[in-house]
Formats: sequence, C-alpha cells, structure tokens
Amino acid sequence: MSRKLYWYMCQNIVGTEDHVKQIRLLNAVKDNLSISKTMMSITSGSFGEGLQMRGSDLDIMMVYRTIEVYDVKPSFNPNIAYLSMQTEGVKPGFTQLRLEYMTFRNLFDCCVNFADQYYLSNKLWKQRFGFTMGIIHGPCISDSKGINDIADCLHCKTWGHPANIYHDAVSGWLMLASFFYKIKQYTKALHIIMYSISKCTFEKLNGCTKMSNIHHQLFKLKSLQDKSIVHLWRLIFVDVIEFEHNSILIPNELALVLNNSSIAIPSAAYAVFLNCLCHYHLKNVRQCQESFKVLQWVITNNYLIPDRRSSSTAFHLLDIAFQFLGDTESARQA
Repeated sequence: MSRKLYWYMCQNIVGTEDHVKQIRLLNAVKDNLSISKTMMSITSGSFGEGLQMRGSDLDIMMVYRTIEVYDVKPSFNPNIAYLSMQTEGVKPGFTQLRLEYMTFRNLFDCCVNFADQYYLSNKLWKQRFGFTMGIIHGPCISDSKGINDIADCLHCKTWGHPANIYHDAVSGWLMLASFFYKIKQYTKALHIIMYSISKCTFEKLNGCTKMSNIHHQLFKLKSLQDKSIVHLWRLIFVDVIEFEHNSILIPNELALVLNNSSIAIPSAAYAVFLNCLCHYHLKNVRQCQESFKVLQWVITNNYLIPDRRSSSTAFHLLDIAFQFLGDTESARQA
C-alpha cells in the first residue's frame, strides 16, 4: 500500500523525485540572490519543499537580519537590535519578546510597556509594517487574491525551553494541522497531515509495542549511537494525540461525540481521519474515498494502535467517517 501511495503521489500530485529536487534548488538559488544587508527571504510551505500543489498559495518568510532573538545571551553587536525570550507563565511553544537593545526607532514603536519593561507587540508590528494592506491569516499577511502568504520572521540561534520533544513529535504536527482545519484552511492542514503520515512508518514504536529485531538493529546503526534520547524519541516513536475537554482544536465532527470529555487518539489513525475530513470539505470526492479506505485499513489492522482502549477510540473515528460520508447503516455496525 505504501508503494502504491508513493507512485500515485509522484504521478498525480507532487511529481517525481527529480522534479521536486529541481524546484527546491531553484528556490534556494532565488532566496540566496535576494539576500540584502537587512532582509532575507525564504520560500517555504509546500512550494518551498518542492511540491507544486494545485490551488496552493506561495508562502514566503521575510527574515529581519537587523534583529536577533535570544534565549542564551549572545556576543554583542552594536548594529543589531536584541529581543530576549521570556517564557515564564507562557504556554508551551510560545514566548514573549522583551526589548533589550534597539538600533532603530521603529522597533521601539512596536513595543508595549508592561511592569517597566518593553515587549514586542504583534498587533503594533503588523500596523507599523503595512500589514493592513492585505488579509491577515494568523501571523501571516495574504494578498487579496490569496496567491501570496508572507510571514515576517525574527531569527533565534537557539531553541527556547518550551520547544520540547512534544512539539517535534507527530502529535505536535497534528495539533497544528487541527488548528488549520478549525479555521477552515484545509489545504494547509493537508500539507502538514501528509508530513505527519510520512512519519507513521511500520518500524516506529508506540506506547505498548515490544521491541523487535528491526528495532534492535536500528539502535546498532552507527549514525544513531551518538544521538540524544530526545532525538531518538522523535525518530522512532509515534505517540498519541491528546485533546483536553473543551479544547478549541478538536474537530467539530469529533467534539459532537465527546460530550466535553478529554480523549487520547492514536496519531496514525487521527492523521488519516483528519485527511479524510479535509478532502470532504474541499469536495475532493475521490481523495476522500481513498482516505476513508486507508482509515479502515489502519484501524482494522491495528496499525500503530497500542492497545484495546486506543483501538476502541479509533473505531469512533471510523464511526464518524461513516456518518459524514452518509453511510448510516455501516455507522451503526461500526
């Protein structure tokens, strides 16, 4: 099934491996030629990865080279403005940026005073740098036709403390996909889902999996022996995705059956389920039906599903999929 899916995507969706490499190389050359003393552009999103997805927009990251964000204090450069990361009392994955040193007035005008300290304001930044000229999509700005999606970015040379292993795990990516799904950005959600699915391969471990000979051989590879526990965790473990009760990220179709309770779902099953939902809302009938068949296969074969409780939860996904596809009779039997 994995080979069939790979060949189908090469022929009908993303193109051949050589084609994808050529697009990546062209993007890299274009980005390098556009670098100036103050700005640097990075072609990102699906096109940045070499994928020409039909109907997808062009994602551009605009990096300000005159501003640096830090967690560990760097060597001082008087020509660079500095913002320090303040993570105390902030949700995991987020940070406040406190102004430490500035080189131009515009940056100060984008800050707000709190407890005698100045912090960068997302709202003031967008107003100051012309974001009102387009349509705001979260941290990005899009043109009126939805062709270009631009994100202003600040560079940090180190990972902050909240960026722990869970934000790199499959469940972390699926949380992000769920966010885009909830705001009806289905195409963006699909890009992230496909990346997540690519991590759900047969040799991965989950909560109750016993290590096989394959896993023992993997750990003997020289390339893995010098890796940290955190790196190995990201590499070989597929976790579950957990939603707290009343979470704003729970798809509406799933929230209807939860009755405000929390839930833990096997990531592989949830990824395919969300993939099916996205295609359903995009009216991609054939892709929706194919995703549904994959969902059936994943659940009936307990693919990366660790235990009976997780299997029962996964069958709820199948039940919901039957319902929104209009197969109420099969839904009652699921």
